[in-house]
Amino acid sequence: MFAAIAAIQLAVPIYLIADREYVIQNGKVYHLRTEPVDPYDAFRGRYVYLKYEFEGKLKEDLEKRYLPTGNPEGRSKKKIYVTFKRNSDGFASIEEISEAIPSTSYYIAIPIVLKDYDESISLTVPFNRFYMDEFKAPEAESAYQEESGRKNAYAVVRVKNGRAVITDLMIDGTPIRKYLLKRIRSKKR
Repeated sequence: MFAAIAAIQLAVPIYLIADREYVIQNGKVYHLRTEPVDPYDAFRGRYVYLKYEFEGKLKEDLEKRYLPTGNPEGRSKKKIYVTFKRNSDGFASIEEISEAIPSTSYYIAIPIVLKDYDESISLTVPFNRFYMDEFKAPEAESAYQEESGRKNAYAVVRVKNGRAVITDLMIDGTPIRKYLLKRIRSKKR
């Protein structure tokens, strides 16, 4: 009995790690422009919260498509599937929004809630947190806030079978950790 319980306890984290690694190894890379903030999670630590540029267009398109829904309970849940295309500038934008799983394996699944009582849609992009060292996260957030307004900041995201994993944050083409080292060194001078 003990061995079975121990095996289950080991299997769950191994599965979660393997699932993310599968997406990292086999997913298609997209560069998505972001609008960040930096909150703190007492259980998981410091992270940079990412709001993607495509979220506004997605929400606008969904509101045109689904509202008002006529749902008597006033609230319903759906899952939508989004595929991306690379633009000439190298960044990704929405290619297609569908209620059916796309034929390609490079899509993300996004849960949405349709609310008739205030005629709105809420959506949460499932890859909106980039965890960092607790001491570097505030500096990263500051640098990211400054650069995202100039469109020099973006997330590198791998997408496969409805899942997505953020592999890095970039500022001026430099990974955030290297960018922070340069920034800290220049402040010391």
